[in-house]
Amino acid sequence: MKAILDLSVDNLLRLSVGVFSVLAMTAIDNRSDERVHEATCPSAATLFVAIAEYLQWVDEGAASRLPVMELAAELRAVEGLRRRLDAVEAALVAVVDSRGMAAEVGARSTADLLVATLRFSPAQARRRVAIARALCPRLGLSGAALPPVVPVLARAYRNGAVSTEQVTVVLEVLDKIPAEVGTDGFDRAAEVLTELAHQAGPRELSLAGQRLLDTIDPDGRAPRDELLNRRRSLSLLPASDGSWQLRGQLSPVCGQLLWSFLDARSAPRPAGEQGADPRSHPQRMHDALEEAAGVLARHQGPTASGAPATVIITMTAEQFAQRGRHGSVVDTASGQPLGAHAALGLAEEAEIAILMRDSRGAVLDLARTRRIASRDQTLALIARDRGCSFPDCDAPPTWTQRHHVRAWQDGGRTDINNLTLLCHFHHREFGVRGWTCRMHDGLPAWIPPVFIDPDQRPRYNRRIRPPIRE
Repeated sequence: MKAILDLSVDNLLRLSVGVFSVLAMTAIDNRSDERVHEATCPSAATLFVAIAEYLQWVDEGAASRLPVMELAAELRAVEGLRRRLDAVEAALVAVVDSRGMAAEVGARSTADLLVATLRFSPAQARRRVAIARALCPRLGLSGAALPPVVPVLARAYRNGAVSTEQVTVVLEVLDKIPAEVGTDGFDRAAEVLTELAHQAGPRELSLAGQRLLDTIDPDGRAPRDELLNRRRSLSLLPASDGSWQLRGQLSPVCGQLLWSFLDARSAPRPAGEQGADPRSHPQRMHDALEEAAGVLARHQGPTASGAPATVIITMTAEQFAQRGRHGSVVDTASGQPLGAHAALGLAEEAEIAILMRDSRGAVLDLARTRRIASRDQTLALIARDRGCSFPDCDAPPTWTQRHHVRAWQDGGRTDINNLTLLCHFHHREFGVRGWTCRMHDGLPAWIPPVFIDPDQRPRYNRRIRPPIRE
């Protein structure tokens, strides 16, 4: 224990950065846990040795011989170190989140990356990301450094004075404070709750937080929410250039649900050979909304006899034969023009009906009312893949679309041995990130790019084929 307690806080933080960096990379490349000893930070090995020595000290019964007060002090010391490690992890998660590392390794979000690399539950991963975003320094839109959202709580967390569980309770209370209170009121509430966290446990802290909310807003939010609910509206208006204008005001519940979905899927792509992600934040939010639209288009209610969203495309036989080359425009049932290439791409999103015509506009043939897969085929895919088949992705079947391993436009057949389930993110991004899919022994296998695995060994989602340890 003395070897650990003699470390300064700065040195401990430096050691911990090496520990967590190695743990993350270990989970990403699926190698042996022994790789943690190959930390890039040389001092990390010292921390491992100190922990091993301390565990041996406990196993040999030294702790059991301590007087009561000294044993209590020992527990407090170890808990303080663990809390500081939690703060280090939050700092690392904030870096991972701001760099968009999740997209770089093929994960849908930072929370999904934590689930894959550290084997957290999804709920735990979301809590860790929320803590990192609230308690770590941020970058503004201009690139300037900004303080944490809750500075007073951030300082207590880094000093080991409050636990992760207490931090979660405080953030949940602060999230419920009405906007009308203003910044000063919010900061004062954060100070009160942080000071209380030094003395109270999570349950007492939660009860006190509720009393604080009752004091701030004694009448509750019902009257204001009823007013906002009456103001709800939404309109989707076609523009003359083929685009659409979205206007409206969402209720608090609808807005929160939509924001939660879009925010988790609108992180910038990491910089690569082509530079940083050129999309603005509004453009990334739009792309995330497109993902949600794809999910809705594929959803089938219990009484539906077919796909509820059918996109009717009218094109010439030449456009169809050329597989919708870029620059060619076709007509849709809504009256809005759509690129032929994008129109054929909808075959992976929803049911499409392709109506071919000649140069005069006469109908030649109904190419085929195309559904991605029959109901029985879809059930078979769900039974086999049980969700997105991309490695480490946990998207359920309801959030997936059917993907042709060999593209439909290239003659790929719509049968089980040429289909797999993919979430919208991986369907859109796997090719850009250098991944390819192949069917091996009737199962979808994913080939990683060279920079992830020089040997490009096939990988499977754990739901489909659990990893085999050599």
